Amino acid sequence: MIKILDGRDASTESERQHGRAGTTSRGGRSRRAFLASAGTTAALGVAGCLGSGGDTVKVGFAVAQSGAYTLLGESVINGFKLRVEEELDGQLGGRDVEFVSQDTEGDPGTGSSIAQEFITREEVDVIVGSISGAVASAMRPVIEDHVDDLVWLCPVGIGWQWPMDTPTDDVSVSCTSTQFITGDAYYQPSAPMADFAIENLGDSCVLAFADYSAGYQYGGLFRNRFEELGGDIAGEVPVPVGTEDYKPYLQNVDTSADFVFGMFAGSDAINFVKQFHETGLHEELDLSGVGFLAEADALGAQGDAAVGTYSALPYTPGKDTERNQEFVEAYQDVNDREPNVYACTSYDAAQVADTAIEEVGGTDANDIADVIPGIEVDSPRGYFEMTDSMPYHPVQDVDIRRVVATEGDAPPTNEVIDTIERVKAPFDCA
Repeated sequence: MIKILDGRDASTESERQHGRAGTTSRGGRSRRAFLASAGTTAALGVAGCLGSGGDTVKVGFAVAQSGAYTLLGESVINGFKLRVEEELDGQLGGRDVEFVSQDTEGDPGTGSSIAQEFITREEVDVIVGSISGAVASAMRPVIEDHVDDLVWLCPVGIGWQWPMDTPTDDVSVSCTSTQFITGDAYYQPSAPMADFAIENLGDSCVLAFADYSAGYQYGGLFRNRFEELGGDIAGEVPVPVGTEDYKPYLQNVDTSADFVFGMFAGSDAINFVKQFHETGLHEELDLSGVGFLAEADALGAQGDAAVGTYSALPYTPGKDTERNQEFVEAYQDVNDREPNVYACTSYDAAQVADTAIEEVGGTDANDIADVIPGIEVDSPRGYFEMTDSMPYHPVQDVDIRRVVATEGDAPPTNEVIDTIERVKAPFDCA
């Protein structure tokens, strides 16, 4: 049985740091790796807090449901609910699920307050969120203060920040002992794209990115690898999140470069790609980027302007595997649209949560967090294995894609042209 609530209240932010944050292991407890197959797993949207110990699993969605990242938040929720409602009879680990939902509006302060409310007032077992890395950063101190009460599963927003010019080998990140990423760890769609670009697009690039933490992280990791391979960054063009008119910023693109590497998502990706084409830049430079730039839910609005765009991401809806096609068909049947990476990573987060809850026979956060490291799931994306040490994130394959036109009235689609196998982020905990 599923109960769905929609809350709007928010309480105060906690800024205390929990003593266990920043450690590199969870002590001497055992780590078990096991397969979470499609028949024994569940759906989860983003971050998950698992610790009430009751017979019901309470899931709180703290994702953007308005603004530039509306499509992303909707996809996260839809991916979670697909697994729970359609494939597991409304349960996680054999326990009934109750949903609550609040809109972060992409605002860090709002996200922090929602996290506080979900933990202290709603007493959720699963916090699902966020979308923006900046919001996740604001949520982190609140979650760390209650680290024994929840497990944080992150299909999108991670909340890591470091200076853009930091060498990749020197990157250290904020580790929370119960945070588990099920999306990508910044490095995975960035560095592999640099390898592809230097061989296929040229050795001179302009970076264009959303002016917030994730934009700098993705862009910086691409730049590090690109320069390591002998490439040159001809310029950087940061653009505020939620911008509608990109043309003043596009005027700053150095057209003597070979290509642009972009990091935009949601409506920002739609506007950037369309206006990149409208200004005629597509006639002078190739366009590439992190896969959010040309994701399934943006291609319909981008139309022919997206054709020819290269990108890298762990999931592609058109991937020709039986497991993926089953997922795509099920998602389309329920939501009347093709799934994107956000739907897939939330679906997989659910698989992780369902299997872990069933394995420990309850929702104690520490028990759950002990069995997730090393877990493997039967993902629509392909290979997925959670690292066995912090920062916890999936070792996974990364698709290099190119947007191609389709016949008739169908929107363009991503065609996989190469796959980089079993990519892991080379980061340590701060």
